[in-house]
Amino acid sequence: MKHLLKTTIVFILLVVMSSCSKDDVSTTQTIYGTWENISIDGGDTHYYKLIFAKKGGGGEVSSVEDSEGRLVSGHTDISWKVANEIVEVNTGSKVSSFYLNSSDQLVSQQTGIVLDKVSEDYPDWYDGI
Repeated sequence: MKHLLKTTIVFILLVVMSSCSKDDVSTTQTIYGTWENISIDGGDTHYYKLIFAKKGGGGEVSSVEDSEGRLVSGHTDISWKVANEIVEVNTGSKVSSFYLNSSDQLVSQQTGIVLDKVSEDYPDWYDGI
């Protein structure tokens, strides 16, 4: 009887522990905020940001700073949606797909670029897009 009780307790603990994982947070809720990738190519620093607002709006910002400190930057409004855990970003001229990897980084399916979440915030005016 003791053996059956111990076996039952061990089984229950295994079931409980194996079902415990990171809280299930939808990709939609996780994505809100600002994501960034910074890379260096020669003497130039490339900044790429995606900004996700709550109503499916946001922005894409690309900047390059050369070795002399000159900065060239561009901004494009985006719309986005999540389908089957894939984030689709539409700039009006192209659609890109991203997914969250196991390290909670946003990864482009087309280019492999990896973006880190740098802020939960985004400018309020993105909600109107």
